[in-house]
Amino acid sequence: MNALRPITAGTVLAGLDKSGVSALDTDPYTLKILTEAPEGIERLARLWFVSVGGSALPDHLGDHLIARGVRLRQLYGQTESGGLMAPSSDTQDGWSWLVPMPHVEPYLRFEKVDRDLHHLVVLPGLQTKRLTNRPDGAYGTNDLFKRHPTDPRKWKFAARHDDIIVMLNGEKADPTPLEHAVGGSEYVHVAVVFGAGRSSLGMLVVPSTKATGLSREELEEKIAANLDLGNSRVPVYAKVSMDSVVLKEVGTQVPMTPKATVIRPQVLAQFASDIDEFYAERERAQNSLAKAIPDDLVHTVVRGLVCTTLGVPEDGDGSMTEADDFFTLGMDSLLASHVRARLLREVNMGGRTLRTNVAFDYPTIEQLSQHILDVRHGITEGVTVSIEELARGLVRKYTRQLRPVATSGELETCEPLAEVAIGASQGIVLLTGATGTIGRFVLHSLLVRDDVKRVYCLVRANSDEAAVQRVRKALEGARLLAALESSQLEKVTALSSNIAAADLGLSAAVYEALHASVTTVIHNAWAVNFNMHLASFEYPSIASVLHLLNFARQSTRASKPNFAFISSTATVLHAHTTPIAETRHGWDVVGNMGYAQSKWVAEEICTHAAEHGGPDGLRIQIVRRCQQYRGGDETHFWLPVDICGAAVVQLALSSGDSSSSPSVFHVSNGEGLCWNADFLPALREAGLQFDELPQQEWVSRLEQSDPDVRGNSPYRLLDHFRERYGNVTSKDAGNEHRSLDISCARASAPALNRAVRVDNLLVGKFVKYWLDIAWKGLEKGPL
Repeated sequence: MNALRPITAGTVLAGLDKSGVSALDTDPYTLKILTEAPEGIERLARLWFVSVGGSALPDHLGDHLIARGVRLRQLYGQTESGGLMAPSSDTQDGWSWLVPMPHVEPYLRFEKVDRDLHHLVVLPGLQTKRLTNRPDGAYGTNDLFKRHPTDPRKWKFAARHDDIIVMLNGEKADPTPLEHAVGGSEYVHVAVVFGAGRSSLGMLVVPSTKATGLSREELEEKIAANLDLGNSRVPVYAKVSMDSVVLKEVGTQVPMTPKATVIRPQVLAQFASDIDEFYAERERAQNSLAKAIPDDLVHTVVRGLVCTTLGVPEDGDGSMTEADDFFTLGMDSLLASHVRARLLREVNMGGRTLRTNVAFDYPTIEQLSQHILDVRHGITEGVTVSIEELARGLVRKYTRQLRPVATSGELETCEPLAEVAIGASQGIVLLTGATGTIGRFVLHSLLVRDDVKRVYCLVRANSDEAAVQRVRKALEGARLLAALESSQLEKVTALSSNIAAADLGLSAAVYEALHASVTTVIHNAWAVNFNMHLASFEYPSIASVLHLLNFARQSTRASKPNFAFISSTATVLHAHTTPIAETRHGWDVVGNMGYAQSKWVAEEICTHAAEHGGPDGLRIQIVRRCQQYRGGDETHFWLPVDICGAAVVQLALSSGDSSSSPSVFHVSNGEGLCWNADFLPALREAGLQFDELPQQEWVSRLEQSDPDVRGNSPYRLLDHFRERYGNVTSKDAGNEHRSLDISCARASAPALNRAVRVDNLLVGKFVKYWLDIAWKGLEKGPL
């Protein structure tokens, strides 16, 4: 048949008659349209057999054909691995059960996914296997099967792995029975179930041309029996009621494969606004049934609900304060969604709803309670403090708390710490964030320098002993511990601390002793959470900048310490000049994430401290670590972490006079790497196999994936990815090839001259490490 012409029942039946063939090998879609044609089933029944493959055939359709005399058989195989399974020879099993072919069976493994669903994996050694997508050389077919209730050798094809819908409560729903049942109606062209990450499922239905002219009520009546049939075949949590069916217009186009199978991620992306509005309307309707709690009790309800979700007491020791940030107490994206859902069930919002990220945007009891009252009374719009106003308010709040720089006439004599005798010009460094990815390489670079005599690491820990263990573990994890000599390790003093406190969580004796000795402060610690609202970064991150600046400004040394703040180029993510200058930038170029905004606030506090330092002021440096730029083909300026750590140290220890403005440096690779044009081809060359997807479709697939972040880490950053890649019209579109000016950084940090472009050879080393070490022992690789 001509592949350029549409498949119709008439052309297929005519082809059967003219060719005189005795068998038909087809797909479920073609079989469905043949059964709807007059005398179509009778013509199929005259064939020796009808073989179907390519996707799952609905049980009810297969049963109907068998009952009408069609000799139906089902085969299973893939282009990537050849034929794998054949129909069961046991006639009592019916048409849908398969058994592995004898020569293939030793190379098949069925991995349990959920309840009775198993993922078929083809093992190395099968001669017909052409592709590999797992570290152990196996090929995951992405197809799910159900095991026969009595015979473990028999299997029935159930669904594609990526079609399984993981709901908000973690339940896994197979949409296939519902889609097949409703899609089996002659009045339905396409039926797609949705509901990933939601508390209930819905269904998108595109009517067929036979439904032309029918009202919604009439169409619902036509498909009601099919919906009931589908609901009878799924668990209670996976049922879809008629009021959860979203009907589109007849003739609505949907993405489909050449085999006429719906491309689910693209369909969900195409109708995302319809789906969002469906759930918003449901929430409004459900919330109207919630209790009309008096305004003066909203705070009590919010407090109890949040405390219960976080598992902290409402009263007594360890209870939450009004200003405690939810995320410092352990709230994550999943818990935040639970809080929102419970609020909507328990507190009547007056016909309104809450934003998806409400717990991120209002991350304290006080803020969330007030926001709910505002929503209730319809006064939220127009009075909410903008992010920029919040950022500038934080700058004002903390710059007003900067202590004056201690002048030489105000200095007091203080005994240094006992571990080392301090000389006037010796390098004594106070370092935060020493256990992080960058921090441990900064620490290593400090320890190997002869001009550094002591490094005090402020560590979040319950005791100094625990702080020491955290530092050792961090160095060991980066394979740096064994490379250090004992004399170098002896330079480290790890201190249990709280950098959000004015005294840094140190005893008065230790704090004052550090005042008398520290010559350089490197502030690297920061909360790394791309979902958090700016307000959630105030404690401990933004507050710590004030306390460390005050520590340095009040130093009892005649020569004040250098102060280096490790920022991020996310603070200049929207800059439209290239190269982006190593200088202070305004709010208009800051990235949209709370993380980037918080770093900008810190930069502004540092700038104010430099501008108001006086004649005895300290030398302040802002070091922006590299960040990629967004767009259709992002350019990344990736820098090896050891070079980054060495460059940070060289900049922090560089000589110079105090200035009325801070020095700004970009620690980045001068050679960019394009994601699509360079990196992905390099991954393929190194042996990885994967699908390349448009950004929005990739986000859509992530939305449909398992929300349990314990086994699906990327889901934790879903909101970040939605903001970054889900909206191609955002203000930073077109910034994909911006470059950074690194001339000042290179002049003061020779280590940056050792940076090389990330090429295919280096990417090959990445892949080798992933396959040989990072992914070894995993059932399947992250790709």
